[in-house]
Amino acid sequence: MKVLLLIDEKLSSKNQCEALAEAISNKTPIIIKYIYLKNKILDYLPSIIIYYYLHLSSFFTKTNEGFDLIISCGRKTAAFNLIKKKSSTINIHILDPYILRNRFDQIIVPEHDQEKLKTLPNITFTKGTLTKIKKKRFYTREKKNICCLIGGSGKSSKIIVSNILKLVNDMNNLSKKNYIVTYFFSRRTPLKVKSYISNNKNPCINFYPYKNQNPYYEFLSKSDCFFVTEDSVGMISDILATGKPMYLVEVLKVKSKIKKFSKALIKQGFARKYNNRIKEWSYKPLNESQRVANLIINSYFN
Repeated sequence: MKVLLLIDEKLSSKNQCEALAEAISNKTPIIIKYIYLKNKILDYLPSIIIYYYLHLSSFFTKTNEGFDLIISCGRKTAAFNLIKKKSSTINIHILDPYILRNRFDQIIVPEHDQEKLKTLPNITFTKGTLTKIKKKRFYTREKKNICCLIGGSGKSSKIIVSNILKLVNDMNNLSKKNYIVTYFFSRRTPLKVKSYISNNKNPCINFYPYKNQNPYYEFLSKSDCFFVTEDSVGMISDILATGKPMYLVEVLKVKSKIKKFSKALIKQGFARKYNNRIKEWSYKPLNESQRVANLIINSYFN
């Protein structure tokens, strides 16, 4: 199967496209080609204008490549997906394409966005985002590992120092006990928040990225439990794939749909609020990437 991945500048978009492609490759051999859309001008144009701009440009670009499957993620790539699609091509878009939704074979959307899209027949909802499943083995340690994941500010949320005061104090207290604590920052974590954690954490606590090191996926496998700010749907989705305990850290300025997502996770037993005591529980690890991949293969390639 020949698969085209359409990627914008966001690493999260690339990760979701690759997660789905890798899950598909677990079921059938694939050949992947990437096209990166890095035209900054398109960031400022409405989606429908991008579509017509790319449509006009396609008349001057000759290509004989035929793909069995196109996977895209992000607003700009949605328009390009439609341009590259041929009659025999199945096209999948991750997240809301905002344009011509009925012209995609499947649109993959987190369930907290379902209010505006639930009436469409070509929508598949996921719990969180699509993630890569990476399993690693580690030596057993006497101390348990806590991974503390800090999101950041963007269109959907804003994190400030006051949001993480209790968290930092809790992590310092746990690090004095039988726990190894490690912080991970996202690309969106504000500098003030990073600086506060760096200046107020116990010396034994590490944080990443540090210089060129970012063993994020290793710690997903290595850690025994997680603390994560509720704004980061991507990080939460990665944790859901581990089946390990997750404590959600409240963020005051976050979109209502993200709040609903957090409340649903707690209600369904995937996450809890921290009440000064680490508890052990588990749930069946989610593999939404493989579930969606199986749906695509069974629906279009069997």
